[in-house]
Amino acid sequence: MIYLASPYTDSDPAVMQRRFELVAGAAACLLQQGHMIYSPILHFHPLSLLHELPGDFAFWQDMNMHMLAMADALWVLRLDGWEKSAGVTAERAKALFDEIPTVYFDPAACGVPSA
Repeated sequence: MIYLASPYTDSDPAVMQRRFELVAGAAACLLQQGHMIYSPILHFHPLSLLHELPGDFAFWQDMNMHMLAMADALWVLRLDGWEKSAGVTAERAKALFDEIPTVYFDPAACGVPSA
């Protein structure tokens, strides 16, 4: 299973919604290619909106790290902001520590813009 990491949190809810949509496009492409994908953004963005849960990494960190520990690989979706994302940074560090292979994935490979 691939854990698909991507930037998400922003002070602008429209940016967070756009990131969710971009991740959905990339995940759909990867699923069509036969990859098994887990994305915390796809799983929790709707839940966060429907139930007014926090959208920041600190709230979701324990769940995300647990799911990453079960993954075969970490794929970092290189959307705008991925290098500055606290969540992606923590996920990359965990993958390195746990020796989980990491791939840096360009969204253009699936016809998805980076922003």
